Amino acid sequence: MENPKISFIVPVYQAEKTLNACVDSILSQSMPNFELLLIDDGSPDQSGKICDEMALRDNRIHVFHQKNGGVSHARNLGLQRATGEFVLFVDSDDTISPKMAEKMLTAQKNQKADLVICGILHIWKQKTTQTHYGDFAVSSLQELKEKNASLSLEYAWNAPYNKLYLRSQIQKGFDEKVGLGEDLLFNLSILPACQKIVFLPDCLYYYDHRNENSITQSYREQKFQDALRVYHEKCDFDRKAFGETYVPTAESALLCGDVTRCIQRLVQKGSKSSAEEKQIIESWLCNSEVKEASKIMYRQSPTFLAVWFLIHFKMARLMRTAFRLQK
Repeated sequence: MENPKISFIVPVYQAEKTLNACVDSILSQSMPNFELLLIDDGSPDQSGKICDEMALRDNRIHVFHQKNGGVSHARNLGLQRATGEFVLFVDSDDTISPKMAEKMLTAQKNQKADLVICGILHIWKQKTTQTHYGDFAVSSLQELKEKNASLSLEYAWNAPYNKLYLRSQIQKGFDEKVGLGEDLLFNLSILPACQKIVFLPDCLYYYDHRNENSITQSYREQKFQDALRVYHEKCDFDRKAFGETYVPTAESALLCGDVTRCIQRLVQKGSKSSAEEKQIIESWLCNSEVKEASKIMYRQSPTFLAVWFLIHFKMARLMRTAFRLQK
């Protein structure tokens, strides 16, 4: 096979039920010139064995086994071993359109893009939804200023899996010490070097939300500190890109959303006593940056009144009760 144009990187962990569908969707690409790197992250189920069996059937598949180090560690190993000119990340419980590689490469070639971003089809238990970012291109970060808030609220920068990256532009990998927002930090490290970014309207990535064991549903107290770090870095990025007067409305909304999810997972995990839960939640709600973010949200959009009210008045008990009822 000639040098692969694209390196697909798939971190694999406890994916024995979804891995075949994921890999089949990649092997079915209309553009055959690619390599598929399966990174077995010390999976305790049969995923590693399935990877090895697949590699015997298709020489485009390369398997790497490692001790469990997390999804960022797995992606970084994939980046180290990739040989393609471009990189596409796929999660092992998701699938992609058979035209994904072809359409994204065509857009890259026609517009000489450094980064190509497509829409996402979200698969839920009872329905499907779509995320479209638009059909446009920008030639500088300054051109994104008017769209930045809406793009941020739609999590355009928070995922690596719907983006075609130039491998030569990836100077550093994923931060393995961060458990929330590491994908956003990775994208922020890429964006300053991008001369042209192209957005496609097509939903070419199929995100499956039905995996209840997803790491994104887990709880760790460190995630609150991670949320603050991501908030700081995104605000710093915006001020450098768009000017010191830029108001971080979207970033404030995302921080408050992250804090709310941290509280939800803390309560629903049920590993703390009521007194410990109350102490942790009140410490988060009393954080000066969280309170300021809630005020920014409210000033820009009164529809955020309920969140602002809960955070401003530190209503930990009400939030705990509401999330317990959701269990």
